[in-house]
Amino acid sequence: MTFRWLLCLLLPGLLHAATQDPQALREAVADFAYQQLRSMPGEVTVSVGSPDPRQKLPACRKLDPYLPAGALLRGRTQLGVRCLDGANWSLTLQAKISIVTDVVFSSRPLTAGTPLVAGDLQLQRRDLADLPTSVLTDPGQAVGRSLLTSVAGGQPLRSELFRAPFAVLQNQQVRLVAQSDAFRIETIGKALSNAQVGQVVGVRTDSGQVVQGVVQGPGVVLVTVE
Repeated sequence: MTFRWLLCLLLPGLLHAATQDPQALREAVADFAYQQLRSMPGEVTVSVGSPDPRQKLPACRKLDPYLPAGALLRGRTQLGVRCLDGANWSLTLQAKISIVTDVVFSSRPLTAGTPLVAGDLQLQRRDLADLPTSVLTDPGQAVGRSLLTSVAGGQPLRSELFRAPFAVLQNQQVRLVAQSDAFRIETIGKALSNAQVGQVVGVRTDSGQVVQGVVQGPGVVLVTVE
């Protein structure tokens, strides 16, 4: 009788000790989000909701937070956590992530095809959760580049609104790479026009010969030899 009485007194405490602390889950998930966003500009705030109190999870010795497929690290989202040691479970928690930073806006109506200058731009403090993921956060990402389409004043500028930057400029000295399955030769030449990555460009070699190649990257043109 005495043993059963002691067991009834101790069992609730033992069961409680074996249950996962929900605060530890929230802290682990929040720390994970902050770590993933450490390179983001501006002020990052992460708020993680509590798990369902009816869900009594076995205590875990090693938590593994993760980002579920399709989830984004901004706005209202979901973050996952699973147990790698001590139990076998996985769950997702509701979260809200705010990233408040400077965003590049048009300061006036902008015309397509005209390279932008600093006066065309203005910075506004915004939460990235309220904007498309492709918005620019640094004026240097826009100055000197041309828009594909005209933009009204006071609009956030997004990367897809711009022409891809030229990787090779006319009269620029470039590295000309000629290669086949059997060899690879590199030399120096001069680009005959502007070109983006993946475009064909003419290159004049030091000997005066003009060859056609595909731009591989900044200042690099590849000629494939059969």
